[in-house]
Amino acid sequence: MDDVFQEKSMKLLADPLKMRKLQTKTETYDRLRSSLESTFDYKLTDESYQRIRSHIYHDLVLDSVMQDLINQVTLHQNP
Repeated sequence: MDDVFQEKSMKLLADPLKMRKLQTKTETYDRLRSSLESTFDYKLTDESYQRIRSHIYHDLVLDSVMQDLINQVTLHQNP
């Protein structure tokens, strides 16, 4: 028994990450979806949720481009 324990101890000393078990999540929790559903008290369908996400993404990209343009204009106007 002591030899088995010593062998396992040596293996753990060689690679301590072997002790950790990699567990994959089977279901991911979507905070945005949950927040929308709780705020509006409405169960979203997958299609409507994907459409909302798409709109948010496009708005964020548009905002980013507009901010870049505004910053470029202000840099060129300041002497």
